[in-house]
Amino acid sequence: MYSLGAKMNSHNDLVDRVFEYATNQFWSKEKKMRAQGIDISQYQEGYDASVKKHDFVFLRATINVSTDKNFAKHAESIADVPVRGAYHYLSSYKANSDELFWQEQADYYLDVMSDFDFNLYILDFERKNNNPSMRFGAGAKKWIDYVAQQSGKVVMLYSNPASYQEYLLPYGQRWMNDYPFWVAQYPYDRAWNERLTEVLSVSGGWEPRLPAGHRNWKFWQFSADGNQKGPENGIERKVWHLVPPAVDIDVFNGTVQELMEWLSLEDQGGGEINPPIVEPPVVQPEEPTYAGMTNQDMIDLIFKAAQPSGKHYWNHWVKNAQLEYLAIPEVNRKKPYTGPKIEDLPGLTGNEKNVILAAM
Repeated sequence: MYSLGAKMNSHNDLVDRVFEYATNQFWSKEKKMRAQGIDISQYQEGYDASVKKHDFVFLRATINVSTDKNFAKHAESIADVPVRGAYHYLSSYKANSDELFWQEQADYYLDVMSDFDFNLYILDFERKNNNPSMRFGAGAKKWIDYVAQQSGKVVMLYSNPASYQEYLLPYGQRWMNDYPFWVAQYPYDRAWNERLTEVLSVSGGWEPRLPAGHRNWKFWQFSADGNQKGPENGIERKVWHLVPPAVDIDVFNGTVQELMEWLSLEDQGGGEINPPIVEPPVVQPEEPTYAGMTNQDMIDLIFKAAQPSGKHYWNHWVKNAQLEYLAIPEVNRKKPYTGPKIEDLPGLTGNEKNVILAAM
C-alpha cells in the first residue's frame, strides 16, 4: 500500500518523463533535414560550388540529339558535389515517323555521358516544344529502360503534373509508378515565399501535389522561375541582370544519409562520397576479334539481327551471350571488340548465331 502523496509523485514523474520524451522526439525530428540541391542548364552561365554546400546538383546534359552548351563547364564545376545527376530532355521530333526516335536520343545521351562521372541519370519529360502521341509517351519508358540496361545506372523520370496528366495518362501510359520520380510542382504559384523554407525539413509537413494516380516521389523541384535565389546558391549574377537570377531548387524525400543509401553510395566524411567498388569485367585478349569492330559495333550488330525475332535484343540476345560488359560501364562501348567470335558466343542457338553472322 502507498500514500496519496507517493501516488501523486509517481504520477508527476510519469508526466515529466512523457513530456521529456515528446520534447526530445519533436526536436530530433526538427533537426532532420531533407537533402538539398539545385538543377541547372545552359540558362545559368556559371556555378560556383563554394558559395553554398549542396548535397546534390542535377545538370541538363542533352536535348534531342544536341548537347547543352554549358554542360561540360557545369560538369567540371560540380565535380566535388556529393551526388551528381544529368538529365536528357526528351523530344517528340520524329516520333510520328520513326518508331525508334527515342533510341537515337538515348544513344546520343549515352555517348555524351561516357566521358563524365555521374551517379544518377534522368529523363526530362515535358510538354514544351513537344507533341503528344502514344509513341511519344511509350518512348519515355523505352528510353529509361534502355539507358538503365546500357549504363547500369539508376534512371529517374522528371515531369510536372500537367505534362504527366496531358501527355502520358491520356495515351494509356501507366508505367510511371514503377520508376523513381522527380516532380516539378511549385506552391504559391511559383512565387518564392519564406514559408517554403519549411519544405527543407523532414518534419515540416510539406509535400508536393503529385500527378493523378502517382503515389511516391524521390525529388521535388519546389521553387523555380522568379525566386531570385540564384546568387545565394552559387549562380553568377551578370552585369546585365536587372534582378538576381532565379534557380531551380530541389529536395530529396529523405535525409542526406537516406539519399546515399538509396544510390548505394558511402559517406566517407566531409561530404565526399565514393561509388561502391565494382569488380571489373573479365579482361579480354588485347587483339580485336574482328578488325575495326568496337564493342558498340557488336551491340549494333546484335540489335539489327534481333529485330525480326521479336525477342528484346538486350534482355535475350546480349544477356544470353554474356556480353553486358560491352556497354557496362559505358567507357567500354568505344573499345575494340575482343570477345568471342560470333560462332563461339555462349547462350545463343546456332540459328541465332547464323542470323548475327548474316547481318555483318
